Amino acid sequence: PVFRGVVEVWRHEGGGSGILRALDPQDLLLSSKDGFHLPVPLLDACLQAAGMLGRMHYDATALPAGFGEVRVTPRAAKLRQVDVQFSLRFRGRQGDVLHSDLWVADEQGPLVQMLDYRAQVLPT
Repeated sequence: PVFRGVVEVWRHEGGGSGILRALDPQDLLLSSKDGFHLPVPLLDACLQAAGMLGRMHYDATALPAGFGEVRVTPRAAKLRQVDVQFSLRFRGRQGDVLHSDLWVADEQGPLVQMLDYRAQVLPT
């Protein structure tokens, strides 16, 4: 159940939004040399929701290929069993790559920003 964090996803013009469940990531923190800690289940839920929206908007199945920039607040590592808001804005499709920006926030404000998220479209 740790990697079942997508609660709901809605399509909007140019992107979408949804609710993700931040499950207890005690032993599942992705740490960087810059000192941020991103719960892996929350990252997984973001990428799953982005994949659903890519399918809805572009009728394409795409897998994660990279990020331009990832910003994580210290509060993100402390989330436990709480629902958070997810937003995605597509930048567009260039060849076989979908480009978008993703945000995750709770009632206190931003938690995670993924700028220029890239997903590789799979052949059909």
